[in-house]
Amino acid sequence: MGRHPITGVSLGLAYPAYKTVAERIGERVAAFDPEFGPPGRAEAVAAIDAEEQAHGTRRAVAGYDYPFSIPKSASVRWAVADADTQALIADAHHAAGAEMVALRNSTGGRAGVRNRFVASAPRTVRSQTAHLA
Repeated sequence: MGRHPITGVSLGLAYPAYKTVAERIGERVAAFDPEFGPPGRAEAVAAIDAEEQAHGTRRAVAGYDYPFSIPKSASVRWAVADADTQALIADAHHAAGAEMVALRNSTGGRAGVRNRFVASAPRTVRSQTAHLA
């Protein structure tokens, strides 16, 4: 589980602990009917082993959210601007966000860290409140 670097308070949930391939095989074999005879048992164990080996061992993976917001002064300027100026501000904001996503994808988040999979997607979130309406 992650901890706050200064207070030591736990942050979020503990990483899940997944069973190993051998543990999963053992559990499935232990659930066999005691009357299951040796010839059929060996065949069933081999099938379970092959299936579990193909699935492999799961691992916990951390995920990150990179909020990217425009400064309040630019947001206010957008709110009081004409449609053309609003489009320019929105385009500049989206271009900056796209540049950040491209950088994130090209570096894997930070130098020296190897990632097997990195996904980033820009999205625009508008306020659901009517305070500017």
